Amino acid sequence: MSKKTLFSDNIDRKILPRWRDSSRVAGNSEALALRSHKRVLSFEAELGRVREELSKYPHPGIAAEAISLAHFANDVSLHEAAVAVLKEAESLPANLQRHVKSATHDEQKSNGNHWGGPEESIFQVGRLRRLMQHYPRNPLLFMDLARHQSILGEHEKAEKSTRIALSLAPNHRQILRSSVRFYVNNGEGGVAMRLLAKSPATKNDPWLIAAELATAQTEERAPKFMREARRILDQRAFQPAMLTELAAAVGTYELLDGKRKDAKKHFETALLSPNENALAQIKWADERGKLALAGIEKGFKRVASANEAAFLRAYSNQDLLIAAPYAEKWYNEEPFSADAAIMATYVYCLLDDYAAIERITEFAVRAHPTNYCLHNNDYYARISSGTLFEGDPTHVDQNIRQSADILMHQIRSDTADVAHAAANLGLLLYRMGIPEEGRKAYDYAVQWATKRREKFSIANALTMHSREAILAKTEWAPATLAAAKVAVKQIPNFSAGLSFYISKLEALAADPDNASTILNPATANNYLEKKPPLVLGRDFHIRWQKDGRATLIVPHLKA
Repeated sequence: MSKKTLFSDNIDRKILPRWRDSSRVAGNSEALALRSHKRVLSFEAELGRVREELSKYPHPGIAAEAISLAHFANDVSLHEAAVAVLKEAESLPANLQRHVKSATHDEQKSNGNHWGGPEESIFQVGRLRRLMQHYPRNPLLFMDLARHQSILGEHEKAEKSTRIALSLAPNHRQILRSSVRFYVNNGEGGVAMRLLAKSPATKNDPWLIAAELATAQTEERAPKFMREARRILDQRAFQPAMLTELAAAVGTYELLDGKRKDAKKHFETALLSPNENALAQIKWADERGKLALAGIEKGFKRVASANEAAFLRAYSNQDLLIAAPYAEKWYNEEPFSADAAIMATYVYCLLDDYAAIERITEFAVRAHPTNYCLHNNDYYARISSGTLFEGDPTHVDQNIRQSADILMHQIRSDTADVAHAAANLGLLLYRMGIPEEGRKAYDYAVQWATKRREKFSIANALTMHSREAILAKTEWAPATLAAAKVAVKQIPNFSAGLSFYISKLEALAADPDNASTILNPATANNYLEKKPPLVLGRDFHIRWQKDGRATLIVPHLKA
């Protein structure tokens, strides 16, 4: 369990390695050798054998094996040949038809960028184990297996698979980076740092050094390879795509150290050829440091599936209706990560879309049983929607007692999410018809956050307290709303979402009996900031070229 949660001010993004299925990494810059474009791991012998067998014996059984191997090795021609065999197999007997459907299901389940829920991970575990029967010493298979086991919350099994992958390929870049992400997610960043420190590959590999810098930042320890990082960036010996995460990692350190000019220089290097991870870091840094980086919009056009970066862009522009689905897509790419689930549910909290929150937390809290912030977002949704109070009186009483006990335990334990838990307790007490006690709980949340100078937590607690005070028609509702407005203005880097919610609260204060309409995701667009139309000559102008073509110049368009 991390000491910090995304409900607090401590949301400095780290450029930790992405952890994708190996088939998605194949062909990316991350998978390429530093000085050549050969694949990190060759399947030529297996590919040749299967291709020859498929050509001689176009049987669905061979085609099924070919599809799995082609997907794993990123061989498009073999994949197409195997699919062609399966398409011609429609008149096969029923028992073979089942085999064909299974193979096609393999293909469909294995393609695409998004997770299809726990059922998909269960399916992938079975598929990977079948592949292991043919390739028992393939480290990438074990790393993919660890990923899906981690998604399912099977952390001990995932660690075993990770250790096997490391034993088979201790210096393999993708294995090391994926292992780093696994251990950091499990709160064992120290293990990740030791893996990178003892690998001889790290000191000359920009991808591994970037991972070490990010992990050290997570652990609040000094990085071991900062000197090597600066040397590699100064020499520019590698293609920009190879340096994008390293440049972003160094830039992050400089930004947080107050070296804004140096940070901007390194983020500009990262922008030369970013991947989606670097683009998200760049967008975060641009907002955090007000760097005014040029070229971010070009980065979005170049990078596919930049869902986290797109979420950050939409959120900072207060386009919450756009931000929410991007956040959920980001979560579906990284369902093993609590961070993505927390941010997705937080945005849905602002939209009052409790069904969407519960859709994510239903699985996420099982995958991350010790993450207080996720549990608290789940409680917030169930209390706000009223589902906590549904059922027979005995069941409802049990739910209330259990919820109150868990929230009080968090508060007494002084966890990192005390302000969140205390605010939820206040919400519960308000909804139970005890507004005076609810007010005390919210006040405690604010006091706790104030002692720790967590402005974001203060603003959240006051904003949500204001909502409940208005709904309960208390005499302190106007003062609470006024305090919330002041608190939100004090967090300029992260205030976009809360500023939107304040707009809803102002409408609610004017018409509290219309709460069901105002606090409804369907009406969210009514309270989003209205952007004025662009005016020719003020916001943009037209530049005419010598050949008669016109270019539209929009100098104030925000990236």
